[in-house]
Amino acid sequence: VRDTSLLVLHVAVAIILGLFIGGLYFKVTMALAGFQNRAGSLFFMLALLGFSSISALGAFTDTRTLFIKERSNGYYPPTPFIISTLIFDLIPLRIVPAILLGCISYFMIGLSSALVAFFKFLLILVLFNVSTAMFCLVIAAGVRTTGIASLASSIVMLFMMLFGGFMINSSNIPAALTWIQYLSMFKYGFEALA
Repeated sequence: VRDTSLLVLHVAVAIILGLFIGGLYFKVTMALAGFQNRAGSLFFMLALLGFSSISALGAFTDTRTLFIKERSNGYYPPTPFIISTLIFDLIPLRIVPAILLGCISYFMIGLSSALVAFFKFLLILVLFNVSTAMFCLVIAAGVRTTGIASLASSIVMLFMMLFGGFMINSSNIPAALTWIQYLSMFKYGFEALA
C-alpha cells in the first residue's frame, strides 16, 4: 500500500513483457531454429525475473533504520518484521508477476499443451523469482547502502547468468571455474524449464 507504484510497475512490466515475449516467439516451429528460440525465450524470462528481483533490496534497506529504532525501543522482535517483509514482498512483487508473465507467454510461444507441464512451468518461474528475491534480501541485510547492495546484486546476477547454461555450454567452462555453475540459480531454473 505504501509503494503502490512499485506494485503497479511490477504487474505492468510482467503483462507487457509477457505479451512482448509471446509475440516475439509466437508459435515457434518444431525445427532447430524453433528449439533455439524456445530456449532463448525461457532464458530471457529468467533474466527478466532475476533482474526485477533487485527491487527487493529497497524493501529491506529502506526500512532498516526504522526497524533498528523500533526494535531498540522494544516495540517488537525481529521475527515479525522479517515475516511481514517477506510476505508483503514475495506475494505481490514476486509470485503474482511471475504467474502473469508465465500465463501470458506460455501458450503464445507454443510450449507443451499438457496442463501439468504448464503448472510446472509456473511453479518453476515462481520458485526462481522467489529465490532470486531472497538472494537479494540476503545481500541487502549484509550491506548498509542500497547503492552498494544494488551493484553487488547486479554483478552476482550477471555471473549467475553467464554460468546458467545458455551463454556457455557447461562442458566448455574451464576446469578451474566449473564450480561456479553450481552456485547459479539460472542454471537450475533454466534446466528445469528446458
